[in-house]
Amino acid sequence: LEPQTQKLILDSLSIEQAADVLELMPADEVADILNTLPDKRAEQLLNEMEQESQLEVRELLEYEENVVGSIMTTDFLSFGIEMTVQEVLNDLRIIKPEQEELYSLFVTDDNEELIASFTVRDLVVSEPQQRVADIMQPTVTYLYDDDELDEIAEQVSKYNLLAIPVVNRAFKLQGMVVIGDVVEG
Repeated sequence: LEPQTQKLILDSLSIEQAADVLELMPADEVADILNTLPDKRAEQLLNEMEQESQLEVRELLEYEENVVGSIMTTDFLSFGIEMTVQEVLNDLRIIKPEQEELYSLFVTDDNEELIASFTVRDLVVSEPQQRVADIMQPTVTYLYDDDELDEIAEQVSKYNLLAIPVVNRAFKLQGMVVIGDVVEG
């Protein structure tokens, strides 16, 4: 829906109903909607949301409008380096991720630092007992959450990517930028 239509729908609902609807949406989309609302209404909605959803949205709202973190999604999939292909596939069957979350799968260490990436194709063509370490691509193109937005276009044109991981300056994985969202926005 267009932002104006979203705003009209939210305005027609009680705070509780609107918060319930927002909790079903990806955090980055909720942040975009809340940015269009008066501060008081946005704060009421945030306060009514479940704590986990609320914290995720608040983190996104802290980013300045012109940086990568302001448009990233926090819906991404990361796995440990020691996991097997079969374990990853089992997790994916349980999680049932959205299509966008499958554009890139990430490998993180125990500190949630980005190590590598791999694709669903890598999973499908690999043997079930192979480890993630055997199929991952250790060279990862990434963006910092505080990079300027024009960095996205540069990386996309250079590497022809569908999604780019986003890390903070401590190299902890924060989210990813889905190129379709950038083009739509």
